[in-house]
Amino acid sequence: MSLRVFTNTISLNAQRAMSVSSAKMESTLERVASGIRLQRSSDNNGAFHQTETLRGDVSTLRQGAKNLNDGISMIRTAEGALNEQISILMRLREITSQSMSGTLGDTERATQNLEFSALRAEFDRIAEMVWRQKVLSDNRNEGCRGFALFLSGTPFSWQHCACCIG
Repeated sequence: MSLRVFTNTISLNAQRAMSVSSAKMESTLERVASGIRLQRSSDNNGAFHQTETLRGDVSTLRQGAKNLNDGISMIRTAEGALNEQISILMRLREITSQSMSGTLGDTERATQNLEFSALRAEFDRIAEMVWRQKVLSDNRNEGCRGFALFLSGTPFSWQHCACCIG
């Protein structure tokens, strides 16, 4: 009695073709689901390297844009603080001019001196809050980094007024 082994080659070929087709479909669905054409370096090694390089460049550029927006916000804050400090300096100049005119009595001079002192304190507070935090400026003469303005004296006598840029 002989033993016969029958092999269904048509079925084996169909199973192999179905396996290859399933693998391709799985890869295609993975690409469609993620929106990325290349998932692995086995898809296309050269193209995969290029896409990874481009992804890195895109993330670097996005971070650069965020940094740029942060810088713009910082500059806008600085501009607002400078505008306020300019207004304070203009008012200080008005008070000084008024005080030196000789038309004010002692009460008015004392009131102006209080206002002058309050404005100087506000000027220093703005400088301390805005400029010192970002090291854009230092309103104490410590190397004069960035922009700094130094005031001392009273409305009646300016002892020191200097501006340092750079």
